[in-house]
Amino acid sequence: YVTGGTQVSVSVDPALADLLPADVVCRFGTVSTNAVTSEASSVMCVAPAHAPMSVPISLAFNGKDFSSKVADYHFSPSPDADSMIPEMSLRSDGARVTISGERLGAFSDVTCSTATSRVVAMHLTADTITCSLPAATVEGFSSVTISVADVGDVATHIFHFMQDVEVYSSQPVRTTNFGGVITLAGSNYPRQAQLACL
Repeated sequence: YVTGGTQVSVSVDPALADLLPADVVCRFGTVSTNAVTSEASSVMCVAPAHAPMSVPISLAFNGKDFSSKVADYHFSPSPDADSMIPEMSLRSDGARVTISGERLGAFSDVTCSTATSRVVAMHLTADTITCSLPAATVEGFSSVTISVADVGDVATHIFHFMQDVEVYSSQPVRTTNFGGVITLAGSNYPRQAQLACL
């Protein structure tokens, strides 16, 4: 991905396994990075940050003389998660949140994590996913981190688990078929949220 950091395993001729030095250099296009490890028949390279495009990978076993192309590597634009709705729910209900951004649907392994849970996202569109957050044990604010395999953490949003609402009574207890106003006495009604009677 364009942000770099992805580990790329490059296979080499097994006949050269015993000749691999410890300081192999990898080159992605024109950008060089030191190999992380050199094993029996492979070299582990870490992709650098790069503009989105396909580039050849080559190796140098003496730090300067690079081989011809051993593989092609494509730097893809990284996903982004700009918004999350809703941003609040009653503590005991949990919530299904929808995260929108760019290219989220292009990745199969996307997760949403809080301090106490980690759930796998469901894809809605090419740019939108949804996650089911479990109920919280206490009222308060929680960080929800969206992560993509091989990319890492994409974004963090704040979600408010509100105190459960309690309804003690309603007045009047009945009305006509023309409707009417009903007053609900209770506690923990959130002031910042829109409420509806169903």
